[in-house]
Amino acid sequence: MSLRFSKKFQNDISLYEPIGTDRDGNEIVMLDVINSETPDFAEQLHLTIESEKMLHAVRERLSKREQIVVIFRYGLWGQEELTQQEIAGRLGISRSYVSRIEKKALKKLRAAFQ
Repeated sequence: MSLRFSKKFQNDISLYEPIGTDRDGNEIVMLDVINSETPDFAEQLHLTIESEKMLHAVRERLSKREQIVVIFRYGLWGQEELTQQEIAGRLGISRSYVSRIEKKALKKLRAAFQ
């Protein structure tokens, strides 16, 4: 009976089953790999390249006012993300005008990546 029971679960894999060791000789279990918060290098590099392209497009394709709105709206270059209303207050224009500027700027940026 015990033999049958062990055969039944022979192909099951536990999240705590050892799958190898790290550089320091510590045992690695499946759960460590699944929960890994280490970013994938290729993915991180791709994100960095795409971010640089976007920032370049913001500088090169948008008017000064469009740049200001996009920078404040999306928190670029370390700026705090602001609402359209907050941007309107800083620039002394209406919220609806900020919305139109943002929409036009995003259209230009999308065109830059097509």
